[in-house]
Amino acid sequence: MAKTQIEKKAPIKYQFFALTPQGAGPIAEQELLELGLAVTHTESSGVAFEGQLAAGYTAILWSRVASRVGLLLSRFEAASDAMLYQGAMEIAWEEHFAVPNTFAVDVTGAASFVLNTKYAAQRVKDAVADRFRDRFGARPSVDTKNPDIRLLLHLGPKNASIYLDISGGGLHQRGYREHTGPAPLRENLAAIILLRCGWPQIARRGGALLDPMCGSGTLLIEGAMMAADIAPGLFRKKHGFECWKGHDLQIWENLINNARSKAREKKRSLPPIVGGDKDPAVVKAAMKNAFRAGLADFIVVRCRDVSLLAPPKNHYAGGLVISNPPYGERMGQLEDLEKLYSDFGRALREKFNGWKAAVFTANPSLAGRMGINPASRDEYYNGPIACQLVQYAVSPANFEKQ
Repeated sequence: MAKTQIEKKAPIKYQFFALTPQGAGPIAEQELLELGLAVTHTESSGVAFEGQLAAGYTAILWSRVASRVGLLLSRFEAASDAMLYQGAMEIAWEEHFAVPNTFAVDVTGAASFVLNTKYAAQRVKDAVADRFRDRFGARPSVDTKNPDIRLLLHLGPKNASIYLDISGGGLHQRGYREHTGPAPLRENLAAIILLRCGWPQIARRGGALLDPMCGSGTLLIEGAMMAADIAPGLFRKKHGFECWKGHDLQIWENLINNARSKAREKKRSLPPIVGGDKDPAVVKAAMKNAFRAGLADFIVVRCRDVSLLAPPKNHYAGGLVISNPPYGERMGQLEDLEKLYSDFGRALREKFNGWKAAVFTANPSLAGRMGINPASRDEYYNGPIACQLVQYAVSPANFEKQ
């Protein structure tokens, strides 16, 4: 008797988009390429890539730069609100989630027929609800705070793209940070800063990482995770694909297990990672965050003034001194902050010849107090706050005349 041939279905190739902070698209592109993903298009605030489901899961687990990752469900012409509604209505939502699930719609971009993003979100919500009601006599509920399914609508001048947010909210919320100060540095922005400063290359040659005004320790923790090859998504408790009907648990668990094994191997060879702050409560908070990240044994945070900044003892491989110092919101603080930046620059000039240094500040004029000519300046936003990353090559040739 002839054997029956079972036809195997070809794996589905998906289109994904990794959203990033403004200006970080090229950095994310390089990151995704190094992860082995197939990039198809890069913008200032995101990267399009394609592949099987594992590609999207890999980006969620390993991208240090991405804010969210969306899986494209449909792209269609939308020159009016009626066309937006119809395009959303034609998506087979019942193949992606069910009536008992909750959902929400987030909107980016702009279109001439849309008065505001809330209106566009409402049109898509109506389309989803009407399709379910037409087929099942019931509709899923909207939950804007903690939905089972989060949708991303991106509007162009005459088209719309709808994505399933498989990340399930901001990827900058790694899950290790419980204690923060005012205007905390987002985790993925800290990663962008470190990547822009070349920290992974410095770490590979044994260079140290120092942050003399470390606050909640975000730069130190992100730096340690990079050096130890720890996947930033390992600490997240919830993901946007968990209630999606297309989710493949086996693929996700394989990626998680591989990431955990890699992290255990690399921790043993971390270079010196040292932070400081003059406030004992801040030092305690930073170490608690390091503990939650499983890095308390590899990060040292001391209570000391920035003027006492010095290289680690018996360390001769140089490294990176980086900080996100206070920038001041009240006029009375300016004089103290000028002294703070001046003391920081003096310590660098006197003790860190041959090192790299950088400050990330919302008050670029204060960076002029460092006494070192900048090597480069880049602009990024920390939430709504415009900031500059100012880098320095610490060398007498670059010192300003005092």
